[in-house]
Amino acid sequence: MGEVRRANVADAGELVRLRAVLLAALDGHEPVGDDWRQAAAQTLRTRLVGPDPTLAASWWSAPTAVRVAGLVRTSDPAMRLRLPAPE
Repeated sequence: MGEVRRANVADAGELVRLRAVLLAALDGHEPVGDDWRQAAAQTLRTRLVGPDPTLAASWWSAPTAVRVAGLVRTSDPAMRLRLPAPE
């Protein structure tokens, strides 16, 4: 069935990729530029760690037969802190 684990700083890139997919779905355009991606990744690396992290995400490692692995969901009640996005 695969393993589910809490996302960590190494998953920041995948979280940013998921945000780009969400933004593209909302407005029909692929987000451009890398500055926002780098800023978002840094913000995530900070928020995913520490004694009191302010972001949680789950990662699912699917069985080889499924050939799908990646971020399953995020839980971020403080997303209004404005994770960097393209302008």
